[in-house]
Amino acid sequence: MEATAQFFVESPDVVYGPEAIEAQYEYRTTRVSREGGVLKVDQGAGGGGVLESGAAGDCSMSPAPSLPQGGKGMGPGVHCAACLQVHPTTTRFTFRTVRQVPRLGVMLVGWGGNNGSTLTAAVLANRLRLSWPTRSGRKLGRVLAGGGGSLQAAGGFCRGLQGAAGGCRGRGGGVLRGRGLQEARDLSRGTFPRLGAWSEGHSWDWGPGARLCGAGGHAGGGAWLRADTEEGFREGRSLRCLRSRGRGLGAAASAGPRPGRGAFTTPTHHPALSTAPQEANYYGSLTQAGTVSLGLDAEGQEVFVPFSALLPMVAPNDLAFDGSPPGWDISSLNLAEAMRRAKVLDWELQEQLWPHMEALRPRPSVYIPEFIAANQSTRADNLIPGSRAQQLEQIRKDIRDFRSSAGLDKVVVLWTANTERFCEVVPGLNDTAENLLRTIELGLEVSPSTLFAVASILEGCAFLNGSPQNTLVPGALELACQRRVFVGGDDFKSGQTKVKSVLVDFLISSGLKTMSIVSYNHLGNNDGQNLSAPLQFRSKEVSKSNVVDDMVQSNPVLYMPGEEPDHCVVIKYVPYVGDSKRALDEYTSELMLGGTNTLVLHNTCEDSLLAAPIMLDLALLTELCQRVSFCTDTDPEPQTFHPVLSLLSFLFKAPLVPPGSPVINALFRQRSCIENILRACVGLPPQNHMLLEHKMERPGPSLKQVGPLTAACPVLNKKGPVPASTNGCTGDANGHPQVEEPQMPTT
Repeated sequence: MEATAQFFVESPDVVYGPEAIEAQYEYRTTRVSREGGVLKVDQGAGGGGVLESGAAGDCSMSPAPSLPQGGKGMGPGVHCAACLQVHPTTTRFTFRTVRQVPRLGVMLVGWGGNNGSTLTAAVLANRLRLSWPTRSGRKLGRVLAGGGGSLQAAGGFCRGLQGAAGGCRGRGGGVLRGRGLQEARDLSRGTFPRLGAWSEGHSWDWGPGARLCGAGGHAGGGAWLRADTEEGFREGRSLRCLRSRGRGLGAAASAGPRPGRGAFTTPTHHPALSTAPQEANYYGSLTQAGTVSLGLDAEGQEVFVPFSALLPMVAPNDLAFDGSPPGWDISSLNLAEAMRRAKVLDWELQEQLWPHMEALRPRPSVYIPEFIAANQSTRADNLIPGSRAQQLEQIRKDIRDFRSSAGLDKVVVLWTANTERFCEVVPGLNDTAENLLRTIELGLEVSPSTLFAVASILEGCAFLNGSPQNTLVPGALELACQRRVFVGGDDFKSGQTKVKSVLVDFLISSGLKTMSIVSYNHLGNNDGQNLSAPLQFRSKEVSKSNVVDDMVQSNPVLYMPGEEPDHCVVIKYVPYVGDSKRALDEYTSELMLGGTNTLVLHNTCEDSLLAAPIMLDLALLTELCQRVSFCTDTDPEPQTFHPVLSLLSFLFKAPLVPPGSPVINALFRQRSCIENILRACVGLPPQNHMLLEHKMERPGPSLKQVGPLTAACPVLNKKGPVPASTNGCTGDANGHPQVEEPQMPTT
């Protein structure tokens, strides 16, 4: 069903005020207690035997509970460590979410890297509503040659065009950049960055290329041109319309294509030539491309809304990249050159973005050679000088400068730079906030990422760590708690690890005992080059290896205490593959009666194109959490989320959580956490997927089925087409006929 953009909750528990949304919410959970009694199953009782008292006393449960059979260490005659008592509990919350969306800026550490330049390009491309041809082809539409030399078409770009008037050639092989042939800027580069139409000049007979001549000229070389329908160049206009206002760059094809030199009529349609040009989007972003279900409508169909519609969120196109530079990098390349170096985006898109990114140059950053691989030294030409204390003060000054110059209400700082080696936690050095600040003042060992974290916290800006190293040492976490500033980490969860957090959860929750996980990667970007150093690889290995721990611990029937699968992670640097990372995984699980099951996957990840939307979600969700407060009936004083923002776990490989909190890595549990907390903020119950109203013979008034009540699935002919039914039932997956059931009466 099509996603709806806006909704309101009609409930006495929800109030939409001019400043905030207030919602009353009942949080239902369970508390489990352990008694000291020993549960003993008599061997002769067949698993449902008598309960005998242990050394610590009798169990109060009656009748005696049965124990599951078949698990390791379970069965007749076994002992349960304790008797579990489960107590349902209810806590009444009042959530308050400020509705006013602030002007938000995101400062990236490692702005000139693959991730930073890709995120910047994504926001600009969406803001400018760019489109471009891709490797799949271009949308040709209808190409006609009419009398009088009129050429008509839709869609396309201007490639290989050379203007006789002004002699402009585009950068990189005669490519004209920009949107539209109007208000040309920087003709020497062929740049036309204005929103508008595109044209394309290719030789239809694959001759020497198209030429746009001055006024009164013609399209030579058998060229054909295509004009976009977006602005000004509608389908059906002649080449006379393709002029550059005030520049003399025109193409008045008064004579039309000359016979014998590539004149043509409408070509035969070919599927490979009908691919639409790619348009900018935010695919891969939970907040921008994900949806949530609100419930069922009158026809019994689920109604979905975009994730961003649950609560007021910052629009990603409104993120500030103007004013002073919004990031740091040890490399001095401007963002256009960094984009070109990264080789992530299609060439045509790079050409369009070049004039918008060329003026963006990162601020100097902190470079401490012993923390990153030696092969990064050639990039380090843009550095903050001075002592550690002076570097810390400069970072703080940069944050203040960006916030004031761009007129921002909030700033979020995000580390997307190189993976560092682990920093040893030493008592007296970085174990407390006081010791960490003293360490910085004395110039003792502290990592660059920790310097940025401390500077952000001192400036009241949330800090998020997108790399696997232990940036947020205990002293930094304590400082964040003291200042009540959000921090989160560690390591973006984008490709292989995200798949692993789904697949292992599936295997273990299905009752299969996963015993071996082998993960191999090779990639050729700068991240791969940095990870080729052993100490930096070790940081990544730790974050990728711990991702299955909670899933293993969730099933004591399969795994004894301390038992876990063999888990091996390999990363190799292969320059040729660039940002297109290859991941190969093998999962081996034990089946019943001694059998084994092996799954082997190959995953090609566009590394930065997966990471950039995660960075976007991190910034937007962190800012949203800053506008949410709540209280309970037992604690009426308003409070916010814990400074260690574990709600972001869905986006991190090795999520940080407050002390004593369970670490959740299973992907769908993490997503449900975010969704259900946001639902609570508007008074909606958690999504439980029970759909009980569709599983009852006689739903009560409060669960009455919506939509027309039809008979059960029609009888299907296995060899014929499967008919669609009004209730969405189409038989089983193999097309076997279903037994028709009588219609149930309604109440």
